[in-house]
Amino acid sequence: ILNTISLGPRLVLILNHLTAHSNPLIAEKAIVFMGRRLCNASWAQQHLSSGEPGIRASVVEGLWGRNTPVARNTMWGCLDDSSERVAGNALYGLHLLGEPQTGELVGAMIQDGRAPFRATAARVAGQIGKEEFAELLVGAIADSESTVRLEAKRALVTIRQAAVRLEQARLAESKPIPGEAENAKVPEPPPVDQPD
Repeated sequence: ILNTISLGPRLVLILNHLTAHSNPLIAEKAIVFMGRRLCNASWAQQHLSSGEPGIRASVVEGLWGRNTPVARNTMWGCLDDSSERVAGNALYGLHLLGEPQTGELVGAMIQDGRAPFRATAARVAGQIGKEEFAELLVGAIADSESTVRLEAKRALVTIRQAAVRLEQARLAESKPIPGEAENAKVPEPPPVDQPD
């Protein structure tokens, strides 16, 4: 909300101290906010060196949508992070940048030997929402870990609902508006000559 209602630099000065707050949730939200406001590579790298996965994940989320070489390289580097949250945020961030290898990256992560990474890959596939992930997700429903199965089911529901909405929108566009077709078929009456 703060990021939307105040576009100037004033909030950076006011909220910067919250990035070191003792409550991790507050610190993470502040990091996301600051990451969206600051275009500072050294600031991002400093926070990416944090031992807290939530802080690193928030730094990556703060870079979402920023199409710069630094942001793109940071996301590529964070795919190898030891935290599934960081890697998942990086993967979604690359999707937002239109990275053509996103599908392959999701496929690789959903095959990872670590269950939290597989569950994250299923969640990211649902966020991206492409039907091409349906086959991967159907396979993940048979995973040995319940968290992976749950995320895969949720993602499939999301993707299928999006497909239904898209089909409904297509049908609505192709249907004529009631009365429009009939009005179009009625010819205009010829002009009547007025007597002199």
